[in-house]
Amino acid sequence: MTLKSLLFIGLFLVSPSLFSQDKLELFHENGNPKSIEYFDENGNQVNEASYFFDNKQLHYKEQYKDNYKVGTVTVYYRNGKINKIIKYSKKGTRRTETTFNTSGTKRSIEKFVGYKKEGKLTYFYSNTGNISREEHYKDNKKHGKSIFLNKDGNPWKIHNYKEGKQDGLNIEYYPDGKTKKEELNYNKGILKGLCKHYYKNGIVKYVLEYGDSDSKYGLGKLLNVIELNDINGNPLDKGTLKDGNGIYHEYDDKGNIRRTFDVVDGVKKYRRN
Repeated sequence: MTLKSLLFIGLFLVSPSLFSQDKLELFHENGNPKSIEYFDENGNQVNEASYFFDNKQLHYKEQYKDNYKVGTVTVYYRNGKINKIIKYSKKGTRRTETTFNTSGTKRSIEKFVGYKKEGKLTYFYSNTGNISREEHYKDNKKHGKSIFLNKDGNPWKIHNYKEGKQDGLNIEYYPDGKTKKEELNYNKGILKGLCKHYYKNGIVKYVLEYGDSDSKYGLGKLLNVIELNDINGNPLDKGTLKDGNGIYHEYDDKGNIRRTFDVVDGVKKYRRN
């Protein structure tokens, strides 16, 4: 660190009032400017603040009004390409951040209130710039619909949230984005109600019914097997499960039993043969 930068730092720490309505300039160890800031008589940042890489390349500039960041801030990579564009509200409490990769492709659009995510957030595939997912937040928690898209633009996952927990119908698709893989119902993060799973050919694999969560594991209780088919739609042995008690079988795509469970009060326990 140069003598000049040390003098600036020391002077600022010892007597901030000396910088009232004045400029504070700091330097990198190689002597190039690091930052230029302005302060009022109360020590609040005002006007414009500029920050630099040690190669003199501008890192970003900020505008201050009434001790708030306002306006638009463009953040650069060291090579001069745009890294991020931040747009502040009039009072600086809200902002939208748009980020880019080093090749200039958009990566994300995020909204904040303070440091908390809020509203619709959008993310993109880095190689194509196509949307990869859209999510909604409230007070930094997922709230509302989250949609995940494959590279062809088709949805492969649609989830619903309430106050950060999965709530409502969640749908997932096979990679083609057209054939459903499963439909799961959630209540405050717990499986509840009818949950359907499908084969790749669209035939229903099984339909399970879940009830309220068990106290030990916090999972939805498995109550009944409503439907169970092989890949051709032929019914399979559903076991003896009824209202949360009995035997439950899991099958592979060829209709062979993979595992058998004893279910007691809605909780599965693997049966070792």
